Amino acid sequence: MRAIVAASLRQTRATITFKDGYPPMPFTEGNYALMAEFDAVNQALGMSAGRAFDPGQRGAADISFVAPSVDGIDSLGPLGSGSHRG
Repeated sequence: MRAIVAASLRQTRATITFKDGYPPMPFTEGNYALMAEFDAVNQALGMSAGRAFDPGQRGAADISFVAPSVDGIDSLGPLGSGSHRG
């Protein structure tokens, strides 16, 4: 990517910046089991199905840093509101 940016066309200039961010939330067997429980509760309450979102549509969550060791569903699908959305 840097090489492409460095090869700008004449009379043009491009820059690229990389910033560290949250690691992606992986799907694990434990996460799927928690999502299944979340879905069962939703269904019992007459709510829409609980499902994991596409990775490109998910928010960030602190649990992503420990996700290989701890099961969770933050950042997989359940939505909150305000600063705790998604």
